[in-house]
Amino acid sequence: MDYLEQRRKLRQMVQERLDYGRDYTDEEVEDTIDEVLMEQESLELCPVELRRRLRKELFDSLRRLDILQIFVEDSSVTEIMINGMDHIFVEQDGQLRELDRAFDSVEKLQDVIQQILDKIEKSRRPVLFPGNGVRLAGAMDDFQKLVNILGVPVITGMSSVDAMESEHPYFAGRSGGTGTRPGNFALQNSDVLLSIGNRQGFAQTGFQYQDWARGSYTILNDIDENELKKPSLHVSLPVCGDAGDLICAAKLRGADETNPLFKGRDWIRQCQVWKQKYPVVTAKHYETVEEGCTNIYAFYEELSKAMQEGQTLMVSVGTSRVAGSQAFRVKKGQRFITNPNTASMGFCLPAATGICVAQP
Repeated sequence: MDYLEQRRKLRQMVQERLDYGRDYTDEEVEDTIDEVLMEQESLELCPVELRRRLRKELFDSLRRLDILQIFVEDSSVTEIMINGMDHIFVEQDGQLRELDRAFDSVEKLQDVIQQILDKIEKSRRPVLFPGNGVRLAGAMDDFQKLVNILGVPVITGMSSVDAMESEHPYFAGRSGGTGTRPGNFALQNSDVLLSIGNRQGFAQTGFQYQDWARGSYTILNDIDENELKKPSLHVSLPVCGDAGDLICAAKLRGADETNPLFKGRDWIRQCQVWKQKYPVVTAKHYETVEEGCTNIYAFYEELSKAMQEGQTLMVSVGTSRVAGSQAFRVKKGQRFITNPNTASMGFCLPAATGICVAQP
């Protein structure tokens, strides 16, 4: 029997002795592990170091971050990258290597995700930051459900303006160089940031990137592992994989829309206070500066009022995109389509044509 199979069977034996109807202290779990190990005749002649490793890994799999725990505790490890249950990489002392370890099962990988999200439950100022990768993964409906179950303030970015309606109780604002003050305040004051399907480029982080999310434990998800290695990002826990897979794996036991995971109402209220105190469009934008001209921020305010739920707005690049990203108020089911990354001139006409064909 190989080591992984042996550990898997031992873990199952320990679980069978634990009554999950009550809480156990760490000491009680350790005692149960010791009892199981002592009963195994196959381990009597095993080296002491192997028994110690088994004991620690069994405990970590039940109470900590499983096979990742030893690396989380190692100060020489700067990155941990998870790409499925059996492709796990760590960067240690400047060298990236693949581990000769694997999660026992897909279910255990999901358990680790639950423990990662435990950081949100215990945090004081968490923020959820979706990117366009969520939509590309076909996971927008699942994301909306996740938001309500987590109960965490949400900020959107330059490629995900329409990921959350503006009047949603958890919507805090938009982030980045073309974001809003409330959105950037929320991100910069967060202590846990969960970014899903969001490629954090300079337009999001700013060129003073060392100050981005300066005091936050950052959990960043991207489908491209190289994006998570960019020197312009500080990543506390990189998660390489499809945004939809991550969202679907984050099913929270014991939490629902009426009983969300995060209980910090003061932080949610603070985010709403910023929205009220620092509106994007003010009375000043309605003042006449030049006869026959309209301020584009006032225009977007009125356009927002006129458009109905489920409708699509396509904006060109430049001022129309920048002002729209800040000022347009997204309603339920609306799409805000633009080209914020390459900002190519002439984008608007073929884009508008494509939208008309796709949504006649």
